[in-house]
Amino acid sequence: MFQVRIHGRGGQGVVTAAEMLSIAAFVEGKHSQAFPSFGSERMGAPVMAFCRIDTKEIRLREPVLTPDALIIQDPGLLHQVNLFEGLAEHGYILINSNHSLSELGLDTFLQTHPGERISVIPASELALKHVGRPLPNAALLGGFAALTGLIQMESLQAAIRQKFSGKIAEQNIAAANAAFALMQGEATMLKQIEGSQAIAEAIGLCRPEVICAYPITPQTHIVEGLGQMVDRGEIQPCEFINVESEFAALSVAIGASAAGARSYTATASQGLLFMAEAVYNASGLGLPIVMTIGNRAIGAPINIWNDHQDSLSMRDSGWIQLYAETNQEAADLHIQAFRLAEELSVPVMVCVDGFILTHAYERVDIPEQAQVDAYLPPFEPRQLLDPINPVTIGAMVGPEAFMEVRYLAHYKQMQALGLIPELAEAFQEQFGRDSGGLIKPYRSEDADTIVVALGSVNGTSQGCGG
Repeated sequence: MFQVRIHGRGGQGVVTAAEMLSIAAFVEGKHSQAFPSFGSERMGAPVMAFCRIDTKEIRLREPVLTPDALIIQDPGLLHQVNLFEGLAEHGYILINSNHSLSELGLDTFLQTHPGERISVIPASELALKHVGRPLPNAALLGGFAALTGLIQMESLQAAIRQKFSGKIAEQNIAAANAAFALMQGEATMLKQIEGSQAIAEAIGLCRPEVICAYPITPQTHIVEGLGQMVDRGEIQPCEFINVESEFAALSVAIGASAAGARSYTATASQGLLFMAEAVYNASGLGLPIVMTIGNRAIGAPINIWNDHQDSLSMRDSGWIQLYAETNQEAADLHIQAFRLAEELSVPVMVCVDGFILTHAYERVDIPEQAQVDAYLPPFEPRQLLDPINPVTIGAMVGPEAFMEVRYLAHYKQMQALGLIPELAEAFQEQFGRDSGGLIKPYRSEDADTIVVALGSVNGTSQGCGG
């Protein structure tokens, strides 16, 4: 017999979790039993529910005192109640949390319990993402299936459909599937992370081969994070080059890209103005460089806070500009930017609001390397500087040829209007979330006035709209 005890609070679906677990076992032809602890039912009060699973008839009726597995829906109970009382020596423990076991204060417990039998999973966050409410029970059961192997996902899906119907059932199944995949190492990883660090991790997953860095607030944390990743050998092969100015940073990126390397740099404010000459060179040469702009006001007077003056000053430079509303979108847009740049052979700026996003900590779903590799193929440059077959690029031309180059830049921008939505759709298919694209209308169907905006202010505008 396998016995499960579920701990949580009233309103978290603790009893429903036990019932769905018993139904999943029944679907597999097993005997099962689920029941709650008896007592007052009050929203937020500690609650227990129990489930027994066996291959033969179950005759026991008392509460589960010696569980083989614990499912803890509310980590706030860890240090209020002795949740581990009676747990089998090698019992399973699954905790709903986005914190590590160490952060939960379980270091001492880990010294005496098998590490492979205890795990944490951000079930409430997965539920919020897929169901729209932080009810973690279905996600926890998906994680439980992966951790223990006691039930199959098909059985759990059938159990969820028996307890719920229609859209609600499918949303809970999506949460359970996501939890199962996360426990199996197949899914993305939710983190509470600074925007700049999330961007750095996303860029690292794109396998850049040359990163050119000159620090300027507020993008400094991005290149610092990338430098640390290169130093630790997490991005290979990759050369991290410290330069003496913003102009040098983009100039090195131009040379690297022309030589066939996937190249990246970042800047902000006056730094972008300082590299203006190189900005036009990169687009005129059709080099698929990706550059982050930590959007910041241009002085004088000196102002380090958010403003789009910097990137908008380069509106007509031939670069595509993508603006992020959230840190999740900021990370996702960099992955899309490399593919967009390389498919069109055009440079791309990803514009991220300084401080408002770059220095804000919020939840970001960082994908796995295999997912990014499936979405972003290896870089195959359209033109390549090769010492064996030398050519000259960017040489002086007359007005007629120059006009052709400028028309080509315009043509690529027009191509981007069709390609950006396609890449966003492909991104959603690969990563399971809607991110990027051209425009995102909000309550505009019968509006008399429509506000058109770029960046994080879109979230503020929607929040004001109710």
